[in-house]
Amino acid sequence: MTDTSENVEDICKSVAYLGEDDIAVSNHALILKHNQNPKFLSYSTLTDCFLAQKRKVVVGVKVSGIKPEQLAKFKIYLPSLTEQKRIVEQLDTFTSSIENLKEQIAQRRKQYEYYRDQLLDLEGKPGVEMKKLGEIVVFRNGKGHEKIIIPDGKYIVVNSKFISSDGSVKKYCNEQISPLYVDDILMVMSDVPNGKAIAKCYLVERNNLYTLNQRIGAFHVCDSNVITKYLFYVINRNEQLLQYDNKIDQTNLKKDDILNITIPLPPLQEQQRIVSILDTFEASIRNLEQQLAQREKQYEYYRNILLSFE
Repeated sequence: MTDTSENVEDICKSVAYLGEDDIAVSNHALILKHNQNPKFLSYSTLTDCFLAQKRKVVVGVKVSGIKPEQLAKFKIYLPSLTEQKRIVEQLDTFTSSIENLKEQIAQRRKQYEYYRDQLLDLEGKPGVEMKKLGEIVVFRNGKGHEKIIIPDGKYIVVNSKFISSDGSVKKYCNEQISPLYVDDILMVMSDVPNGKAIAKCYLVERNNLYTLNQRIGAFHVCDSNVITKYLFYVINRNEQLLQYDNKIDQTNLKKDDILNITIPLPPLQEQQRIVSILDTFEASIRNLEQQLAQREKQYEYYRNILLSFE
């Protein structure tokens, strides 16, 4: 069990060791000696009740911690060993289902990446024209919004976290400093070394909802021979841009570097065919992710119910 972390939720995060061999643990780890069901105790540390008790005693600013004597005073629901075993079996069913969905998502993503790479490997093929990105789009850069961020506002501020989370992590403001429009393709231009957000893209599907933050680029297609969604798939985490990440320093993509990448342009009919195939993969992944989110909510709900002593 961990005794320190940068966030309260991860303090006391535990694992039940079910092996028979001796093991060693590093510092900032606690070992609980007990005669209960180990998985039951591990599940108990994840409940809302346990979290509420942690919040009352953890100390620290950047890194928070808890003392063993504080942890010893925590209360948990402790039924008979038979009942503990029954609860563990129920919760194991949920966690097994969750892990299965995660594996399906990972496999589907691999399939998507394989077919995307195959479908977009077009250079040198008949009927394919090669153009620089700057020849087919109009580029805009975002502006700083930090001073006008509020908890809840009219506009979503599109920053790197918004894009890297596929729109789930949001910040708001009431002033649309840098408006975005339907079919704008947005790209993260700065990230940490080996970051997963650099060159990641987001496609705008609604007007009058977003405002563009600094270090996020916006591209709007200005060529009638280019389908926007096709271009989105081509430039999203494009290898020509990922090469600027040296894995050591902060990656900062320059406007000219981005606009200078080469884009393969097959006929419109082929662009649409590629989009349809990749859209099908994305829809399948989103469906699995929705199932995962629902299953995780069910698990958390029943975990709190089954392990509550109130």
